[in-house]
Amino acid sequence: MGTIGQPEAEMAAPVRLTSADASAVFARLTENGAIARGGVSIVGLDSVRDRLGDKWDRKQEVVWGQLETAAQRHLGDADLCLRLSETDYAIAVSDGEAIAGQALALRVLGEVLEHFLGECRVEDLVIRSVVAAAEGEVACAPLDPAAIQRAARGREGSDSVREKRRFHEQPFILSSMGGRDMRLKHEFEPVVSLGSQRVIATSFEPSVVDVVSGRRIPGFAFRRLSDPDLWAIDRATLEFAEMATEQKLAAAPFVLPLAYQTLSSSRGRSRLVELVSGVTKPKIVASIRNLDPGTPPSGLAELIGMLRRMDVTVFVRVEPMRDVLAPLADCRPNGIVLDVEPLGGQPRRIPEVMASFADRVRHLGSVMTVRGLPTADFLGAAAKAGFTHASVDIDRTLTLAA
Repeated sequence: MGTIGQPEAEMAAPVRLTSADASAVFARLTENGAIARGGVSIVGLDSVRDRLGDKWDRKQEVVWGQLETAAQRHLGDADLCLRLSETDYAIAVSDGEAIAGQALALRVLGEVLEHFLGECRVEDLVIRSVVAAAEGEVACAPLDPAAIQRAARGREGSDSVREKRRFHEQPFILSSMGGRDMRLKHEFEPVVSLGSQRVIATSFEPSVVDVVSGRRIPGFAFRRLSDPDLWAIDRATLEFAEMATEQKLAAAPFVLPLAYQTLSSSRGRSRLVELVSGVTKPKIVASIRNLDPGTPPSGLAELIGMLRRMDVTVFVRVEPMRDVLAPLADCRPNGIVLDVEPLGGQPRRIPEVMASFADRVRHLGSVMTVRGLPTADFLGAAAKAGFTHASVDIDRTLTLAA
């Protein structure tokens, strides 16, 4: 069946199905051949349960939510993730070879271990291959996680590269959010030249995702967060950019959205300049966000001038709100970015907002970018308004108010 593990004679204890829905699901997986080709795995949260001890009863729903969120992120529309017990999940991959599906199941489990245990040890990875399902029981063969990982590394191709390039996540705690389990997520958002229709840069778009609900706090809502939280997010963005330059994870140059509060501090500027000075390729662009009508124009102008003297390319990023351009009067950034993601629920307003904005900022910078367009259908309107570059909103989940 293409599985990698123990000899077929050595079987794990069968999993008893107590849910009628689960029995129906496994009947379908038997009928469509997914089980026969090794496309169905069961992963276990045993090590998380053991490590949490007395906290397991209170935290198990959070753990389940974390695994289901990871599965939703990695699995395709035709794939399946089903909880069988308090620690067992079935993961079925609809196509491809067995080893690819097993590696995918391990990746989902590994993210949960890293989140709750702080590491992913091979000995904590519990995975079995489903070999048969009948009469309310699932027969399984144990698999060797290390062998799966070795085989998967040897077969990595363009799909795994695209997965790495789509986003990056890490555990995160927001002091502003009452200690909920969160993850800091950096989306790789391509920036397109409207003249050539080619991707010419990548913006690392940070957001914070609630583990339980899967909903997110987008960058435009970060103004509601505390300064320490903003610094923690921006520091992670800078650290991730440093890694991305070394590993060439996305198309260069890299655009880093960083809060005005961060760059106004000496530690924030020092960390940015350290990154820029240590990188010859790809080029780093700082996009100053968290601006509002109350931002002091003199302070913003001084910051931009200081960064440009340090050989930092500087964009200024604003959202569509009244008087938001007031602080930009005396600025000379390299580029201006209009973030229309806040208008995602009002797409009809976007062409009018773009046209009005472009007319008022044309004199401020040679690069005029609009980001967060709901679909590629808006690219023509952006070019007509006078923008030079744009990015289309990638698949977003619901916004969580900060």
